[in-house]
Amino acid sequence: MTEETITETVEETTATPASDDSLVGSVEEKAPEGLTDVPDHPVETKDEYDYPEGFFSEEGKADKEAIKEYLGNQKKADEKFNKRILDLRRTISNGKAPETSDKYFEDYAPEERFMKLFDPNNEDMTEEDRTVITEISDHLAKTYLDSGLNKVQGAQVSNAVLQVLESLGAVDSKTKDEKIIEKSRWIESQKKELGSNADNIIREAKQFVETSPSLSAKTKNDLVNLMESQGAPFIDTIMQLKDSFGGAASGVPVSVADLGGLAPDYELKAEYLDPKTSDMRKQTITALRAKAGRNSRLMDSQA
Repeated sequence: MTEETITETVEETTATPASDDSLVGSVEEKAPEGLTDVPDHPVETKDEYDYPEGFFSEEGKADKEAIKEYLGNQKKADEKFNKRILDLRRTISNGKAPETSDKYFEDYAPEERFMKLFDPNNEDMTEEDRTVITEISDHLAKTYLDSGLNKVQGAQVSNAVLQVLESLGAVDSKTKDEKIIEKSRWIESQKKELGSNADNIIREAKQFVETSPSLSAKTKNDLVNLMESQGAPFIDTIMQLKDSFGGAASGVPVSVADLGGLAPDYELKAEYLDPKTSDMRKQTITALRAKAGRNSRLMDSQA
């Protein structure tokens, strides 16, 4: 090969390659921009299903034997796949995975405080509670079966789930007696917050609401329930409302015109110095005097 021939060959080989614009353009033309980017002309309808080759003869008739053979092979493939899943489950669970989900909770022994949740004779549980526990158990059991867990592993996860649900308040493991004791302790703590005169404060707040001529029966009931559930802070709020209405025994006034003024300082002083007055009530008296613009010292007031 001459030097001239070699040079021509190299130049042909290293020549600038053809532009890829044509390739890119063809891809862009094929890629639709959106759902409505369809041809402007009618197109041939595609078959809804792609049937395996051999289902139909050249004349278009169904080949029953071919279909039967295909379904038989498909069944064998499914059985083989299910066996592989079962073998994998047994491997993960050391050969002890239940065959069905209902086996996971048939002899489940939870922590002692949760045992009553699974006791059908537990009188402390409502039907709603039983339904919730049943739904949770069924869902967990299905998950355990799908994951190939053995019963010990499933029980460990169940215990952890119950602890989380208990911390969130979704599951209550307390007995009726435990709930009574807990409620009694809470009431005691709320009365302590109100002070030594707590019973009288609660009675006055309740009477103030119940004797109001302007509140509906439902509103009165809601306010009393809030006193019961929210405790000392809400009761103190009711007492502040009572004081802002001049301590009216008839409750919340019907109109603004019925509002009474704040009690005289000498009465507030007497109440403030009363040993039965709680610290919270003393703070309320101070706040009400400031709101009313009384800047003098309460202790200097005289009848």
